[in-house]
Amino acid sequence: MTLKRSGTYWKPGRANFDEVEMLGRSPTRRQRMNAMVTGRVDAIDRVDIKSLALFQRNKEIIIDEVTGTQH
Repeated sequence: MTLKRSGTYWKPGRANFDEVEMLGRSPTRRQRMNAMVTGRVDAIDRVDIKSLALFQRNKEIIIDEVTGTQH
């Protein structure tokens, strides 16, 4: 699914992306991790705790922890 920002979005400081592409398949943990490390994707969710240390050593990857309902 590809989502594009509306030019009439009314909330300031939100809708910061021009476009978002969401992949609708369920890759394995290793596939998701490799896609992040190689730059094929810009973000992933549900990072495996065992992979976290590997990501933390990569200066190009920003780890952001948020609480919520998986959005």
